[in-house]
Amino acid sequence: QALADPACTLAVYMGREAAPELSRALIAAGLPPATPVLVACDVSTAREQMLRTRLDLLALVTQAFAGDRPTLILIGEAIAEARAGITGWQSSPGQALIEPTPPVRGTAPRVCRTRRTSPIR
Repeated sequence: QALADPACTLAVYMGREAAPELSRALIAAGLPPATPVLVACDVSTAREQMLRTRLDLLALVTQAFAGDRPTLILIGEAIAEARAGITGWQSSPGQALIEPTPPVRGTAPRVCRTRRTSPIR
């Protein structure tokens, strides 16, 4: 229950397998289902990919996106605030930032290739 503090940001290292239970437990403890989440796979490698989603979609997104790759999960409003304060994300060849649009039946995530134009704070 202490992890469900909306004023905090939670980082879960190697959290792929824990994602379904983590999402259920945090929502049950009072964290809003629409809480911003960033799922990052293969961090610090040429294959790094990041996906923004919501807490209530974490289990589905992690299963579909992460596969068997090392996965870092960041949960909290700081994820939304960081996005508002930057105009792009660092990208290298083969790297993509996948941003799902609000969940609409029959739609797929957008894949955006971008370069960082300002530092992430």
